[in-house]
Amino acid sequence: MRPPTDLWQSCSGHWQPLFIREHLLPLGHAAWAGYTTHGRGLVACEVRGNLATLDWRREVVRYSLQFVPLVGAAAYLRCQGLPGDRLEHLMAAVQTYSPDCDLLLVISSGGHPEVNWLQNMAIAPPDCHRGGHIHLGYYGAPPRRKDFLQAKHDFVHEMVRWGGLDRLSPGTTVLDVGCG
Repeated sequence: MRPPTDLWQSCSGHWQPLFIREHLLPLGHAAWAGYTTHGRGLVACEVRGNLATLDWRREVVRYSLQFVPLVGAAAYLRCQGLPGDRLEHLMAAVQTYSPDCDLLLVISSGGHPEVNWLQNMAIAPPDCHRGGHIHLGYYGAPPRRKDFLQAKHDFVHEMVRWGGLDRLSPGTTVLDVGCG
């Protein structure tokens, strides 16, 4: 039996999948915002801190994101120390990936880059961009499997019902102060 993901990820050195899982919305948001502004490219993520001793359950992971457009991708990847044979393959990926359902990610900590091509994502980059501000969904009672976008839509309607807004008189003014 292996220990919980948040423990074995940091001990084995393979922390990237857990980081990606926990930060998928901002990664996808950066990818789609970059694509719609600059065209094809990749997301560069630098994770800071000592990941070997990080308690993934309690500590905040500090990181920075930037979108690197296609025109600057080769220079960026060379600066990251990627060998020429890998660089050629990565540039081909930057030119052919599907921005509406894939994400190219260079993730590094302490100068050790790892390239990830996330394909056919459950939450596609456009959905991350559109719904980055809504972090929750309503999956029913009892919970059942459903599409993330539908769960977000249902969540809004359930919040209206739970808050009693559906029982207010027509024309009532409501101030939505958001969640932050």
